Amino acid sequence: MHLDTQAKKLLGQLDMGCIASTAYDTAWVARLARFGHPLGERALDWLLVHQNPDGSWGSWPQFVIHDHIMCTLAAVVALAEAPNARRYQRAIQRGVQALSILGGKARQEEVVDVNRATVGFEMLLPTLMDEARALGILPSKAERVLGLVEHLGERKRRKIRNVPINREVSMVFSAEMAGREYRGWLDQQNLRNPNGSVGNSPSATAYYLLCVNPNDTQAWKYLEKAVNPDGGFPLAHPMEAFERSWVVWNLGLVEDWATSMHADFVSLLALLYNGWHSQYGIGFSTFGSLYDGDDTAMATALLRRYGWEVDLSPMFFYETEGYFITYPMEVGVSYTTNIHALWALSSLGFDDRYPAVRKVISLLTQSSSIVPYDKWHASPFYLVSHQVIAGLTYETMRPFLQKQVDWILSMQRPDGAWGMKASTIEETALCLQALCVWQRTVGNIPLENIRRGAAWLKRRENANVPAMWVAKTLYLPAHVVRSSVLSALALAESV
Repeated sequence: MHLDTQAKKLLGQLDMGCIASTAYDTAWVARLARFGHPLGERALDWLLVHQNPDGSWGSWPQFVIHDHIMCTLAAVVALAEAPNARRYQRAIQRGVQALSILGGKARQEEVVDVNRATVGFEMLLPTLMDEARALGILPSKAERVLGLVEHLGERKRRKIRNVPINREVSMVFSAEMAGREYRGWLDQQNLRNPNGSVGNSPSATAYYLLCVNPNDTQAWKYLEKAVNPDGGFPLAHPMEAFERSWVVWNLGLVEDWATSMHADFVSLLALLYNGWHSQYGIGFSTFGSLYDGDDTAMATALLRRYGWEVDLSPMFFYETEGYFITYPMEVGVSYTTNIHALWALSSLGFDDRYPAVRKVISLLTQSSSIVPYDKWHASPFYLVSHQVIAGLTYETMRPFLQKQVDWILSMQRPDGAWGMKASTIEETALCLQALCVWQRTVGNIPLENIRRGAAWLKRRENANVPAMWVAKTLYLPAHVVRSSVLSALALAESV
């Protein structure tokens, strides 16, 4: 099947967001087995099937210590308190042993780095550790990790103490951080979305049913809609706005497709336009009240590019004195949010004399590292690829971007692929996208590097893909990754 045919087929599959199941969210739903609901029983079975070879849970073989700690803690708690916990003793023992090893591996500089941690790690970890401690399954070495982040969690708690958690604030996505002790943080009358969810998060919704209101029929119905065919639960549901934006962005990098699929893109983006908020823009879903600077920047440029007239003021709502933020009260800077803001500014014709453009370029080029970590993706290739593409039109960035292109070339593996820990499909696609777009505009890329990368990718394009996107744990937006692969292969054919 030709690449353009595959791309068209993918566009026809976009719906509410195709997000693979995560151990963390599935574990929270598994705890609902105490109510005798089949969703909880199926989730317990999913956990048994998806335990990693080393006894942990989390993305495999991709390894981010925060992801494995959170997923493994959540899973052993769910299995240990299950109505038929004896059935799971072997899995629990292996999970506890894995936690002990993870606790021993944890390095302070890695664990406390807000740009390398999963979302809300310092707040969610104490809650789960309290649960594990009460069940008598928390190994002493795992306690050490809590000590490393305890001061960060306390600082955050002081910051949010007077901010009720409701559907209007980003913390609602991680409402389970309140645990049993801090349920007073929850504005229970204004917590749920109209679709029955708490923050469009299966884990937060399961927590709500477990600890706040087990009789909420709308919340149960939400989980029944959110469950994946394999019985597990995704990081979030729905994520239709994010999925459409990133898929259209990826496929639109291929100039022929931007023309031939224009009508398809317009049709898909109509949902974003209809869900646009005049002050805050959009979030990862139009079915809720959470908005963010990353989705808003990407959607602003795409809507304008494909003929929708939207005001630019929501994008600038997220501009602060030093950079663009993703969410209010955000801890640390997201480089990719600023990269996507730069791409939007470039697409909309703002030159490098414009203050916001200068601000973002300064942020990106003055980083102490050519390849800093970013909070929304575990691979630096995501950040570098998007930065090369976003900054390409600004001549003042070219010397900096050339260094990043050179770094990409230097990181190509002997098999032709890319990957920080092993050759992966997604990372190879990301690098090919950057190299091909650079070659199309600037030139000077050895074509053999592109050919070798494309050949490797074509042989393995349908293989399993590890989760590398970062939220409360690592997750896999399957259609988004697939669109990057198709885009990369088409771009490689055109150079």
